[in-house]
Amino acid sequence: MRHLKWKVTTKLIALTTVLMLVLSGVLMAVSYIQQIKDYQRKLKATEKVVGLMWEHEVLLLTKVMEQIKKGDQSEAAKKDREQIISIADHFVKDSDVSNIVLYYPEENVTDGKTTLKVIGSNSKLAAEPLMDYPLSEEYGKAYEGMKKEGQGISTVYKDEAGQWISIMSIIDDPSGQPAAYVGIDFDFKDGYEELTFRFWMSLGISLGIGLLFIVMLSLFVRKLLKPVGELSRLSLEVAQGDLTVSIPVRSQDEFGTLAHNFNMMTASIRELITGIRDSSEEVGHASEVLKTSANQTTEATHHIAGSIEQVAAGAERQMQSTQESTIAMEEMASGIQRIAESAGSVAQSSESAAEEASRGNVLIQRNVAQMSHMNETVQSSMESVNQLTGLSEQIGNITSMIADIAKQTNLLALNAAIEAARAGEHGKGFSVVSDEIRKLAEQSKQSSEQISDLVVTIRSGTGKAVGMMKRTAEEVTEMTQVVAESGEAFQRIVDHMDELAKQILEVSSSSQQMSAGTEEVAASISELSSMNRQAFDSAQTVAASSEEQLASMEDISASANVLNEMAQELRLSVSRFKL
Repeated sequence: MRHLKWKVTTKLIALTTVLMLVLSGVLMAVSYIQQIKDYQRKLKATEKVVGLMWEHEVLLLTKVMEQIKKGDQSEAAKKDREQIISIADHFVKDSDVSNIVLYYPEENVTDGKTTLKVIGSNSKLAAEPLMDYPLSEEYGKAYEGMKKEGQGISTVYKDEAGQWISIMSIIDDPSGQPAAYVGIDFDFKDGYEELTFRFWMSLGISLGIGLLFIVMLSLFVRKLLKPVGELSRLSLEVAQGDLTVSIPVRSQDEFGTLAHNFNMMTASIRELITGIRDSSEEVGHASEVLKTSANQTTEATHHIAGSIEQVAAGAERQMQSTQESTIAMEEMASGIQRIAESAGSVAQSSESAAEEASRGNVLIQRNVAQMSHMNETVQSSMESVNQLTGLSEQIGNITSMIADIAKQTNLLALNAAIEAARAGEHGKGFSVVSDEIRKLAEQSKQSSEQISDLVVTIRSGTGKAVGMMKRTAEEVTEMTQVVAESGEAFQRIVDHMDELAKQILEVSSSSQQMSAGTEEVAASISELSSMNRQAFDSAQTVAASSEEQLASMEDISASANVLNEMAQELRLSVSRFKL
């Protein structure tokens, strides 16, 4: 999208115009809505006055309602109805009200349509008493509003007579109960003309004020941005090389600060260009001197490079000889070192084996002690089991005695029961006691039999346990002998390993002494080789440095030429500026 090539002044005026139009539209909408609300409040206030008037005449109104319902056609009744019509006509004449209709406070609903019974109206409307007045949709809204809040207003609606707004309210009797409903019609034509007049008047005032504001803003913006145009023109002259220009500072606001900063910027650029011009002269002179010195240094560097190459060749031959000697000594030292390391490894292994053998011997001795203790424990357990066997036999004898006693007690109880039966009524209590004794004897017999079974089971288990413990004792004795023999074998291994470790230590010590001597010789040769290497490297470094210096001097000479050319171009560029 291409940017609009408008001036800042035009953009600000256009933006302000749009904002003014939007603001005017919003204000007009708010004003129109407020005018409608004011108009509705005016109508409601008028209706309130009408309602108060009819509440003041509520007794007359109630009297007329009763007369109409009874069909009273007397002169007095007619005068009362005419008085009601006269009151309505008087208010219609002296206010903005077009029609006033009074209704009975009962509604009738037929086929979904609501109707109200008419009491009377102003003479122009001429509504007949007791006629059913159907409520239109808009009039129905006023009716529903009246039932909810005591007063309801309809929206604007049309009929063959014109456009209307209707308001309904309740007329209360002195007790506060609804006596009647009153409906008031206002001709919306007059209200619409008033609202339209107010709308166009507000629109004209808003547009006039907005146009005046835009004109004043345009003049103000043009005057305000005038320094910006002058600054733009002078900045173009600076861009073209004229650094003598300056802009007068006429204010202390942002534009004055901008003008002051512009003057400071041109002064700084002027000083910068002057410094660049002076520096370019100095650089041109220095480049000539640098070029001459570089040529002289290049010739001297050629001579130094030739001498250094001869020194490097001699150092290289000496270094090769030293390296061959170093390699031979390193191989011999490496072999001796491997022997020493192997001997050391064997010594360590033998020491570890001896330690493990000693540890194994200690463990075997401990196992022997544990086996002995286990054998004693098994023997003690066998004695305990034998004691349990004896006790179980005693328990068996006791349970046999208990069983015999229970049998005898049972027989005695049976005999006692027989004797009690012979005694008749006198022996009945004794018979009960003998039955209880017989039951206890039976229970004792059963318990002794159960104990006897348990004793038999215990005897069988203890017999098996004794057999197993005997076998365990025999196996423990055999294991004790085997472990003891293993301990003796481990002791012999420990003795042999100690002798082997001593011999290996002697071999390792001799190998280490040989390795140390060889390392000293190798270190001396290595140091000599290192010195030769350093001499060779130094010669190579010096030769390389000489070559690099030669190349650098050639680069410096070329750079001096380029620098001289750049100084000439810089002087030419600076000459374009007017200082």
